Amino acid sequence: EYSGLVPLLLDEICSRAGCTWRNSFAAPSYSDLPADRTFLDLLLWTTDVYDLSADWWMRSVERLRAGTTFTERWYDATIIMVSKQGAPDEDKFDPWGWVAPFDTWVWVMTIATVLVSAMVYWLLEVLDPDADKSKDRLDPIETTWMFATAFTGQFE
Repeated sequence: EYSGLVPLLLDEICSRAGCTWRNSFAAPSYSDLPADRTFLDLLLWTTDVYDLSADWWMRSVERLRAGTTFTERWYDATIIMVSKQGAPDEDKFDPWGWVAPFDTWVWVMTIATVLVSAMVYWLLEVLDPDADKSKDRLDPIETTWMFATAFTGQFE
C-alpha cells in the first residue's frame, strides 16, 4: 500500500464516487527508468498499461500532443501568509505595534548607536572642519538626522 498525499486523495475521491483505483494503477520508481528512456516514455507506458498514473506529472505541450490527459490543478504552491484568528478585541489598532518585532534593549541600543555616532561625527567636525568632503557645517540635530537615515538605510 502506497502512502502519501496522492493516494489519500484518490482514496477519498473513490470512496465518495463509489469506485476503486488500487486495482490498476502505477506508482513508478524513477530509479528504475532506463538511461535511454525519458519521463515522457515512462508516462506513456504507465498510462498504456494501467488505468491511472498517480504521480507529480507536469503538464507540457509534448505530453498533451502524445495523448496524455491531465486533471485540473489541485495543488497550489504559492506562498501565503496564514495566522491564527484572535479574539475581536485583539484586532484593535496599536500605534506602537511597529516596535513589537524587537526587544526593548534592541531599540535602546539602536537609538544609542545613532546618537553616539552622530555626536562623535559632530565632535570630529568641530575639531577639524576640513576633514569631510562636504563643506556644509552640520549642527548636532542635522548630524543626528544624517546618522539615523544612514543607519536605517533610508537615503537616496
